[in-house]
Amino acid sequence: MYFTVEEENMIGMYHKSDRRRTAGAIQAVLPEVNEDMAALARQSLDKLEAMSDAAFEDIVDAAEAEAADGSIEVEITEDKPEE
Repeated sequence: MYFTVEEENMIGMYHKSDRRRTAGAIQAVLPEVNEDMAALARQSLDKLEAMSDAAFEDIVDAAEAEAADGSIEVEITEDKPEE
């Protein structure tokens, strides 16, 4: 199962302890998001529902391993008020 970058980001934003809880978190925001985000959420949900818990854990483990070995760089910036 392959996820687009956008789907990976969606899943990462709402990731919970397992596949079902993650899907539930995404499902819960559907009424609050715009049409484009709702379409992305539904795509992500369809893929989450089609995969097994074990496959989801494999993807999560791989993402965590990439982050741990530094192959994923995250830049955090802080908006500071202009003086």
